[in-house]
Amino acid sequence: MEEEKKSSKGKEVDRYQYIGFDVYPGKAKKFWKSDQEKETYVEQAKKGRKREDQDHSLVYVNIFNRFEKAIISVSSLIIIICFFLPWFELEKGSVVFKYSGLGYILNFGFLSNYSALSGGLAGFFVTLLFITLITAFLAGMGTLLFLYKKTNPLEKYYRSLKRMLIFNYLPIVLWIIVVIMSIIGFPSPFGSAFGTKEIGENFSFINFMTATSFGMWVTLACLIVNVWKVNDL
Repeated sequence: MEEEKKSSKGKEVDRYQYIGFDVYPGKAKKFWKSDQEKETYVEQAKKGRKREDQDHSLVYVNIFNRFEKAIISVSSLIIIICFFLPWFELEKGSVVFKYSGLGYILNFGFLSNYSALSGGLAGFFVTLLFITLITAFLAGMGTLLFLYKKTNPLEKYYRSLKRMLIFNYLPIVLWIIVVIMSIIGFPSPFGSAFGTKEIGENFSFINFMTATSFGMWVTLACLIVNVWKVNDL
């Protein structure tokens, strides 16, 4: 019985040594040298300043600084602007017709009726592009609004902004599906009737790449910039 008590006591002593009682015995020293030092530190913390001897502290790490906010602001603004710039270019004879994101949406009724003649895949492809355009524009507009929306407390602002930045993934995913569909390809028997070299009897990845313009690619790049910050918030 005595041996068991000694054994348990020995384990208890080891536990105290392990957690540091043996290293720092007695009462802990005061963290602040004086009340004035504490008050000064609290005031600096409220103003977002840092002490030179504590600049390594994670408390002072700004997860969303002004530079990052400016980058996302510019990329979101570019997404909005690109909606009115050429996304597609089709050549008919010697004339090149350029269609902006807005132009594609305004002509969606004609395009959907025309694509329906070539089958369900062509119709789905045209509709998917329509949804991609809409969501891309909404992502740019929404991100810009949420960036400068006054929301308190700060944690709530970050949560709402993060949700909006996650929304930027949607047009990227849709764009990937569009590209995959073009790689697989689908028949477009009435494509030649459209009178452009970009659309033939069969629609392929090459046809799609030839028909796209800089508006689509710049928008995609800006969407990627926006989602880059999601994991940090």
